[in-house]
Amino acid sequence: MSSCHASLAAPGGTHRVVRIAALAWFLAAAVSVFAADETDGGRVDPNQTADPNQPERTAAPAALAVLRIQGLITEAPGLSMLSLASGEGSSSIIDLQQTLQRAGEDASLAGLIVSIENPSIGWAQVSELRSAIAQLRRQGKKAYAYAESLDQGTYLLATACDSICLTPTGYVMLTGLSGQSIYFKGLFDMLGLKADFIQMGDYKGAAEPFTRTEPSEFERRQMDEIFDSLFDEFIQTICRGRDLNRPRVEELIDNGPYTARAAREAGLIDRVLYRDDFLDYLAEQNGAPVDLRTDYNQPRQIPAKLDNPFALMGILQEMLTGPPEPPGDAIAICYINGPIMDGDSVEDLFGSVIGSRTIRLALDRAQNNPDIKALVLRIDSPGGSATASDIIYRAIGKLAETKPVIVSMGDVAASGGYYIACGAPMILAEPTTITGSIGVVGGKFVFGGLLDKIGISSYAYRRGQNAGLFSLTEPFSPQQRLRITRMMRETYDIFLQRVDQSRGEKLQEPLADLAQGRIYTGARALELGLIDQLGGLQDAIRLAARQANIETYNLRTVPRPKGLLEILETLLAQSEAPEPTYAFLQRQAPTGAVTPWLAAAGPRSLQRILFHGWQLMQLLQRQEPVLFMPWELHIEW
Repeated sequence: MSSCHASLAAPGGTHRVVRIAALAWFLAAAVSVFAADETDGGRVDPNQTADPNQPERTAAPAALAVLRIQGLITEAPGLSMLSLASGEGSSSIIDLQQTLQRAGEDASLAGLIVSIENPSIGWAQVSELRSAIAQLRRQGKKAYAYAESLDQGTYLLATACDSICLTPTGYVMLTGLSGQSIYFKGLFDMLGLKADFIQMGDYKGAAEPFTRTEPSEFERRQMDEIFDSLFDEFIQTICRGRDLNRPRVEELIDNGPYTARAAREAGLIDRVLYRDDFLDYLAEQNGAPVDLRTDYNQPRQIPAKLDNPFALMGILQEMLTGPPEPPGDAIAICYINGPIMDGDSVEDLFGSVIGSRTIRLALDRAQNNPDIKALVLRIDSPGGSATASDIIYRAIGKLAETKPVIVSMGDVAASGGYYIACGAPMILAEPTTITGSIGVVGGKFVFGGLLDKIGISSYAYRRGQNAGLFSLTEPFSPQQRLRITRMMRETYDIFLQRVDQSRGEKLQEPLADLAQGRIYTGARALELGLIDQLGGLQDAIRLAARQANIETYNLRTVPRPKGLLEILETLLAQSEAPEPTYAFLQRQAPTGAVTPWLAAAGPRSLQRILFHGWQLMQLLQRQEPVLFMPWELHIEW
């Protein structure tokens, strides 16, 4: 089968100018991410001014570290195209956890200010930070949350602190949990498109957005169970954080949202203060003027002014090559953060795709590295290619034969994400993690009706009875559907075997009932034996250290994070690809030519829904069984 593609390409000189401009823009963005304003590196709040009429205080100042929760909260540490493009930088969840751990152990600190500044953060990440703040408080430190406004996710984070302060014109957007499924079949019918898909498992509805106009009974039942579990955890978190009973919290949710003053009257927050008044409040609480450590969680300081060319070159050299790996015993952390595909991992401005070859080679190197004593696999993935998932599963199993391997699940570790987790002997998840989805889906999109409507005809040349199996102009014949079903049944059986080999004795119900594409929260997965323990990334690291019998160790990321030079090389290589060819769009799975439009789509929830739909369409079009989450489960904060 052959095909032709037409593409529009700018002259070579224009491409060269674009590449040079992109390089300059990324260098400038990178410097802005790492270069802290000189006023931020001191021990006083840059917004606070001295009052000449105020008598000098003689009491020893109380040192308070300032932890800013802002921008994109990533899973893996290091530079990324997305963080550079945002212009605001990013923080990884493990960097924030380590900052909180360091603050808890710092005897010079009286406490911590958690400055919440509209971050993009997931529910599991909120749970991770809440646990770290709770540990800091157990170490005798006070934790104060300050924000201009709070959505529901950041409000859950703030409730981990001793007190919550909001600016007078702020709000607490406490309204409950909301989700919405989008179905495209009506649009497809209008356009003459047909989604011809087969699923293994009654609940494996990954293709249902394209084949139905409303949820199936299985989907509706499953989503009700998920929302019940998540809502229960949502209420319990507020109850624990604010010392309220459940009926009161349910009443507060039903009466929300709240202005800052209404939230104070309801007991949802403790103070309504402008920032300068908040500093006076801190001084009052500590009985002494406050010494703010505003640089406490800065990853590095710029020792020289940026107008010094030699200093700038030194900074850029470190950024381009990345920091060196520390010597000595280490626990490696491998991040599976994104859809799982075959081949090499790919990253661009809108996210990453995890390649099986990249992860396999990284795990092989970790196995052969004598300094790496254990590995933590951090999974935040809705799944993807069945073949790629099996390759990673196999690599994890081989590593687990010689070194401790612990899985830590993030927001989502389902379908292919759960498949690879079964390669490890120990799985941890947060109560709100979405996992399971043991099932398979496969098929194709049929464009014949659309082509007829717009006056395009085609003529096929075929040799072999099933040569047109994946033709995009006609659906499966009954014989072809039977063959595809047999292939998918074999993939599904292998998936069941992998789970049974890993979890068989731990499962509390028959695997045939637990599978079927059903998804679970982490709390429910623990009850069913699908995971071993509730906990976060730091819990997994500590468990790995105990199993490896080491007390002192470094943390290493595998594969090693890319330096800025590698990121720029990747970006420039992508800019030279023939555009817009179908092969290029397919390889870039979730990020093809449609993403600039998605990026400007407006509300974050709409962008995520459309973005997930594009991901799913690309995966389903790969002409192989797919292990992918049935839904983009995005809870409206």
